[in-house]
Amino acid sequence: MERTRTLPPLWALLALLALLGLLMPAAGSVARADEDPAAEEDEEETGDFFEGDTTFSAKQVNTAIQKGLSWLRKKQARSGSWGEVKGGRIYGGGEGEGYKHPAGPTALALYALLKCKVSVRDPLVKKGFQYVKKRWKKPGGSYETSVLLLAVCATADNLKTTKASKRAKPKLKGEYRKWAQQLVDHLVSKQVDRGWRYQVNDPGSTHGGENDLSSMQLAALALFSAHQLGIKVKPKIWEDILSY
Repeated sequence: MERTRTLPPLWALLALLALLGLLMPAAGSVARADEDPAAEEDEEETGDFFEGDTTFSAKQVNTAIQKGLSWLRKKQARSGSWGEVKGGRIYGGGEGEGYKHPAGPTALALYALLKCKVSVRDPLVKKGFQYVKKRWKKPGGSYETSVLLLAVCATADNLKTTKASKRAKPKLKGEYRKWAQQLVDHLVSKQVDRGWRYQVNDPGSTHGGENDLSSMQLAALALFSAHQLGIKVKPKIWEDILSY
């Protein structure tokens, strides 16, 4: 079995923030084992998303999200980047540092910020997108391409001002719409045997790995997000995903 590199805490935090932003855009709940009963007297308990009988309050969830956003604001580099993935070995074996997914952490940070209702006009978000546009408008790897596509799609009415109706669906506009289509085409071009893994553009690299469901679900989510915003995705792609 191939060993995958250990991802730094940044990726874990970003993924958690994005998940919380998706599940609980305003207020919600997740589970916690060490809750102080006295602290919950004035807080309404909500449903439990996970197994067990412990529950976070909506206030605690939102406080955690705000702390995460504050941390992200402090970690952005002057360039607009949130760094690279660093590992001790090349995925799949081989010598050297390996591919660092340079667009990935920044794309995931932007996605998390937008899903937590940080405005696309926020200087932090604008700077992050400027960095990616300048250096990695079409990322080398399919995994980071998926994440960047999700981030670009998240710019469409991320503050949820559009009414939720069939007549008023949010749309990507201007440069973001063009960029999303480019990313869709780029991601599709990396498809191998109906699926995805990392598929990095790293000549001579021995890593990348065979297709797996982790990369498949991320690519499918990104493509579906683009499709929902009116970006063209050929029907055959959905057939390939289902067939795989």
